[in-house]
Amino acid sequence: MKKFFVGIMALALLASVWFMGNSFAFGTGNFGPGPNPDFGVGKPYKGLGLNYEQRENLQLERMKEKLNLTDNQVAQIKTILDDKYAKLKVLRTKLWNLRNDYRNLVANKADTSLLESKIKEINSTRIEMMNLNTDYRIKILEILTPEQRILLSMR
Repeated sequence: MKKFFVGIMALALLASVWFMGNSFAFGTGNFGPGPNPDFGVGKPYKGLGLNYEQRENLQLERMKEKLNLTDNQVAQIKTILDDKYAKLKVLRTKLWNLRNDYRNLVANKADTSLLESKIKEINSTRIEMMNLNTDYRIKILEILTPEQRILLSMR
């Protein structure tokens, strides 16, 4: 009878630990992701959920507000941004396809040389994207006045 009682107690202890663990893992406390009442209220959070056109318009509005851009400067920057986002869209699609190819090669246990060549392609595409962003920034700086450049550098 004593062994039976000890067994029941051990089983009850294990069950309570298991239920407590699940309640902490899936609880509504502040330990994990959950609803945030301040998220997305009045302003976008780091461009999350915005398409290229919305990002461009938001970026232009922020620059216009911060730097007191003229209408001519806004028009020039808009053409640069349009060009940048068109090229960036192509590069991102290319990078996405290269990453999928790489994952498929890894899943199929491809030869090391194939994996290395795919990694080089991925990295060269990333470098192209970085160069595109650098060129864009240089073109923007050429449009701005020296005073606006100082304002831009002060974050």
